[in-house]
Parts: sequence; structure tokens; C-alpha cells
Amino acid sequence: MLLRKGKPLFYGLFLFPGFFLFLLFFMYPNISSFYYSFTNWDGLSPPKFIGTSNYEYLLTDDKFVPALSNTLMYALVVTIFLNLLGLILALALDTGLKSKNILRTIFFAPAVLSMLVVSYIWMRIFDPEGSFNSLLRALHLNHLTELWLGNPSTALYAIAAVNIWQFAGKSMVIFLANLQTIPTELKEAAQLDGANGWKTFRHVTFPLLAPAVTITTVLTAIDALKVFDYVYTMTEGGPAGSTTTVSYFLYVQGLRAGQVGYASAGAVVNFIVVMLVSVVLLGYLRRRENRLR
Repeated sequence: MLLRKGKPLFYGLFLFPGFFLFLLFFMYPNISSFYYSFTNWDGLSPPKFIGTSNYEYLLTDDKFVPALSNTLMYALVVTIFLNLLGLILALALDTGLKSKNILRTIFFAPAVLSMLVVSYIWMRIFDPEGSFNSLLRALHLNHLTELWLGNPSTALYAIAAVNIWQFAGKSMVIFLANLQTIPTELKEAAQLDGANGWKTFRHVTFPLLAPAVTITTVLTAIDALKVFDYVYTMTEGGPAGSTTTVSYFLYVQGLRAGQVGYASAGAVVNFIVVMLVSVVLLGYLRRRENRLR
């Protein structure tokens, strides 16, 4: 309304500070990263253009390819189980349970904690003499005790479990918001037609949760593909590179090895991977929403 009344330029000036920060801290770093990916810049000396050499070496690098594989596996595990747990919690709390508001707060609380703080806590829990192994021993399950962060076959999944624990409550909130928009009359009608709890969920509730499924799946996948904090704090890419993700690989190459141009090429490839996964997921889930309408 204000723009129609006469001073569009004046009111548009209020957008300038935010737009300027967006250009400075988002667009400029991304564009410059694309430029530096074609150079041998070490972060200090003037960059020298070397064409596509960084990309050619990157795609045959025996460290980058496993890092990309680890990242995709990590994202798959986190996306599936984080949203599954979030949905289960949402369904459990979308009831007349008296303590549901307190439980919602408890389940959501980890999401507001720092990832570094959570990582240090879980490092102690996953310690060989930590709480998790102690619990297994107390339950007489000594054969299940493990060096959770020191075993190449379990370390990546242990980190994924921490991510799932921390952010399942966030997905729960999104699912709860969607659940509360579903008319109770639809569920009651299904039950009157003889549908049990599972059939009511499968044919009524779950299809109407399609918007929440789309949001949580895409956002979780994007965050998981960019994971860095947990890896940096808990394992530093080990053991034997089993938890090295693309983001951690870029950190090592760019800041530790001083190969900023090479790391920039990796960042561009990672951006393309994240974009492709996001577009494919969003396209599939949007089509699913349309089929269910």
C-alpha cells in the first residue's frame, strides 16, 4: 500500500542495508570462490590463472572422492532417520497428553545448543569408558561395546546419531505445526468407515503431511551435506579418513595446506552437488504433494 501511494524509492532505501550485507557476505564470497577455483592462489601471493587444472585433479583425488562418498552417506542416514524420529515424536505429542508442552520443550531444547557444545558432550558419552559403553555393560551387553569414534566402520554413523539427536526436535516442531492443521473430522470419518489407527495414518494423516515432509527433507539434506562442526570437533576426519566430509576436506586444503584455489574448486563442486540434490528432492516431493491433493 505504501509503495502505491507515492514514494517507492524512499521506501526501497530501507531494503538497502540488508541487500548490501547479502552482497557483501554471500554473493561476493561465492563469486570470488568461483574465480579463485581457476587459480593456484595460496591465500597470500597474487593468484595465477591455471585454467581447469584444479577441477581435473579434484575429480581424481583419492581424498576428495571418499570425502564426497562419506558426505552423501551421512546425508542419507541423517535425512531418513532424523525426519522419521521427528515424525514419531510429533505423532506422540499430538495427543491429549497433559505433559505434552513440557515434552515438546525438552525435545526441542537440543536444537538451540551450539553444535560444538553438543559435540564435546557426545565425545565424552562415546568415550570407551563413557556413558554409552557403561550403559551397555550395565545391561550385560558387553559384546556391543565399541570404540564408537575410533572405529572406521562406526565413526560416521556415531556422528550422524549426534546430529539426529540434536535436531529431531526441530523436525518435530514442523510436523506438529502441520498436524494441527489437519481437520479432526477427516480422521473421525475414516474411523467410522472402519479404518484402524495405521490405516488412518497411512491414508489420511500422512498424505496431508506432504508439505511438512517436503520442508524437513530438503532442509535436513542441505544441512547434512554441509556438515563440518561435528567432524571438526569429534574426529577431525578420522579414523583413517572415514569421517572426512567435503566441508572438512575444504577446511584442510584451504586453511591448513594453504591451497585456497584448490579448496575453492572443491567448494564449487560441493555447491553443485548440494544444488542438484536439493532440486531433485524438491521436484520429486512437490510432484508427490500434487498427486496427493
